[in-house]
Amino acid sequence: MNKKVDMLISTLNRIKDVSLKFKNPSFNHYFSKKAEDCLEMVNNKRENLTEEDVEKLINEYSELENVLNRQTTVQNLYYSDKTDVDK
Repeated sequence: MNKKVDMLISTLNRIKDVSLKFKNPSFNHYFSKKAEDCLEMVNNKRENLTEEDVEKLINEYSELENVLNRQTTVQNLYYSDKTDVDK
């Protein structure tokens, strides 16, 4: 069980790293905060988590990590921090 929890924590840390690659501050903040919140929850409830809960979280966040790895490239291609409105 501890190995799985450590695997989950490792996945969440990788998600934080990937989310910080977004140029768009909204995406950057949202996904890094989501990973931080889950990390906090796992650390607080570490002893009370069942193996099913940990497996579910590992699957969910592994999928999210894969999506974020793809989306950072796409988002950063099209992101511009300049405004589109001309005065």
